[in-house]
Amino acid sequence: MNRKTAEAQEKKMSGGTTCLNESKFNAPLPLIGVYIAVACAICMAAMGIDTIHGLLHRRLWFPCRFFPINATSLTLLSVACKLPVDLSTPMPGPQDQLTKLSGTVFICVVMAFSMPSLGVMEDPEIVSNMAALFIFVITVVVNVCIQLGTGVIYKFRAEHVVVLICMLLLLGLMCSSALVIDTTNRILNSRYDSKAPMRLQKADMEYMKNDVTKLWLMVHTGSPQYVLARSVLSTVAGALTTICVLLLIQAEIRSFFTDFCIGQSSYLWANWPVLVSQTSAVLVGSVAPALRWCSASGYRKPGGVRHWSDDFRVERFWVQRLEEWKENPLPGYLSNRYVRARVHMLRNMILDICIFLQKGTVQVSKAVRLASALLVLLSRRVVYYFRSRLSATTEKALRFMRKLGLLYSAHQDQDLIEVEMDSVLDAGRGIAGLELNDYVLHLEGENDLVMWMSSSGHKDMDKWMEKGRNEKCGALLRLLSKSSVSEGFKNMRFFMNDNVPPIPTFSSDVPPNCWTLSAVTIMAVSVSLSRFYGDRIKMMVEGLSEGLELMNFVENNLDFRGLTSMRKAAAIVWSTIDLKGKWLDHNLANLPVNTSTFSIGAASDVNNPSLILALQIIECLGEIGKKHVMAFENEIVSVPPRHWPPEALAGTNLYRISRTIIDYNRYETIDELLIWMEMTLADIVGACLTNLPFAIFVEYVSGKVAERERRVRNAAFVLGKSQNLHDSLRWSHLQDPDDENANVDRWRSGEANPYIIPENDTSNVHAAIEEITTELEWELLLSAQ
Repeated sequence: MNRKTAEAQEKKMSGGTTCLNESKFNAPLPLIGVYIAVACAICMAAMGIDTIHGLLHRRLWFPCRFFPINATSLTLLSVACKLPVDLSTPMPGPQDQLTKLSGTVFICVVMAFSMPSLGVMEDPEIVSNMAALFIFVITVVVNVCIQLGTGVIYKFRAEHVVVLICMLLLLGLMCSSALVIDTTNRILNSRYDSKAPMRLQKADMEYMKNDVTKLWLMVHTGSPQYVLARSVLSTVAGALTTICVLLLIQAEIRSFFTDFCIGQSSYLWANWPVLVSQTSAVLVGSVAPALRWCSASGYRKPGGVRHWSDDFRVERFWVQRLEEWKENPLPGYLSNRYVRARVHMLRNMILDICIFLQKGTVQVSKAVRLASALLVLLSRRVVYYFRSRLSATTEKALRFMRKLGLLYSAHQDQDLIEVEMDSVLDAGRGIAGLELNDYVLHLEGENDLVMWMSSSGHKDMDKWMEKGRNEKCGALLRLLSKSSVSEGFKNMRFFMNDNVPPIPTFSSDVPPNCWTLSAVTIMAVSVSLSRFYGDRIKMMVEGLSEGLELMNFVENNLDFRGLTSMRKAAAIVWSTIDLKGKWLDHNLANLPVNTSTFSIGAASDVNNPSLILALQIIECLGEIGKKHVMAFENEIVSVPPRHWPPEALAGTNLYRISRTIIDYNRYETIDELLIWMEMTLADIVGACLTNLPFAIFVEYVSGKVAERERRVRNAAFVLGKSQNLHDSLRWSHLQDPDDENANVDRWRSGEANPYIIPENDTSNVHAAIEEITTELEWELLLSAQ
């Protein structure tokens, strides 16, 4: 009957006018409610990841990595907060009225949560994002005010008013923060440049540890997000967010005891998932602003030896940019003197108002911070008073809170703040009596936070070094034990002979070498012989797998020759060896050996069948490499060798090393061949890793501002890992950045190697082979037993 009535209405004509069927207009609203709930859940997940990351890494300033202010997050926010801007849909039920309030509170939480992300933006990005946020917030405020006037929102009206005031205040705080970002970054970057080392003085582990710790403190405390998160404006943002969250919680509790109008919203059942997702997102997102508030307030010592007026003094950097704008000349296209005078007067008047508002915002924020510090001090005294009366279970909970940085231990018979500051001061003196507080980059007015930042930064650095020390490198150490480090890695000179004729039809120019490509090529040749000593080859693969991480680290920082294609070739070859046991698409365990064309060159007097088979396999590898190069003949004939395709570079390297093994080295048994390859691989890896000190230095002193923290943290990790290798390597002397010690070809020629062995001196080589042969025989005997 309803369908017929609807059809009749559609067909009814009156004066040439068609009547609309409004019965289905509201049908999609439940699905739209689900869409809103999903958007809230995505926002909650992103904020939750940032929060968990901050808690796990003890970064209670919670950098915004997954949920910064950008076009994506603002779009999600506009979808998630659709209900507060819905002007006409009836919302009679309790869940309907609460979704209006939870949506506005969610906006406040997102603004406070994402405020530090402004610090890593450039000026154009800040302007565009803040303009979009300003338009969105003003739209929400106006729409909610209209609904308060029309009666769409008829419950929790006082809460709405307070939340809207907090929302506008948060918008003002974000605008104030955006004004000082450029100034604070310039101040802290200049201090960083004045204190950062220009060169590595000595390759000493303790010296480098101190160096990394100082650099970490500077990049950690000078991080743009950290600077905003610990500022007085962020402290107030956390307080405002906490007030909004408490208002929402009390409103939801009151809803169980409050009468609401009879009726049903057009969103039907969908308002319940919206309310649940928004409330959950509010609770998750409010953790970071609240902890920033507590952390920054907890280490402020109110009063003390300073005058109380110092707590309300506005530092110059808060208004420095506005003053610079005021001093800038007017644009030249204003040629009329009268117009220029009026524009100049109007501009200065507007900037004076902005300076006054900025100073007022900072002073009010400092008053809130001072009250927060007193509140934190009072709460600590209450907690410590009742601490001795708590049960063992509660004591465990307090220990967990202390690990998160929410509570701090102190003796009851001493002043709590003084004890905490003394303990932090001791930590700030750092390692080996080093005064680390001098390397904390802080702004004027942040002196109270210096010791706390020094302590927390020092702990972070120790954690990353310890993580590096705990990294597994047993197989790498076993491989390095086979190297000739005491003799200057002598096998570096013999693994590739320059007299190997070039591949026919190509010029005499050969591609330069890189460490990783040479190592993985030797490894490919070794894997092809795994039928003889499978366990031994497996140990070599494990050792190189652990060593390649450090070798790539060295080449990433010390590649002064631009060997990008060679490094890419090494990565491709190693991925096929490690994962498939292949060299590119050729199975190393089942190579098609052609005995009829075999030419063993310098090994023509070999009578050992196993050695002959091994040399035939190696020659087959050389032919495979040669064919790979020939396949790219048209692409590389007029291209410089360093710019060849990675596959052609890998083939050239395989061909030259295979021919070197066959034509220019003598072996009496297959054991000697395997020992030579193992020693050569160990020497390549060891010689490369002698460059670790300078590679670590380059890692932690270079990079853009946004990358500094990651690079210094990575350098600390590698430095900790390098401590396990210190006894196996000889960091003999310091090389300058433009030195060729990182050049594998100069190592082969002996120019970069301080330990050159005369070519006619083979006694040490034979002694080493005999020693390792004896060791190999013992291992084989033990494995047989």
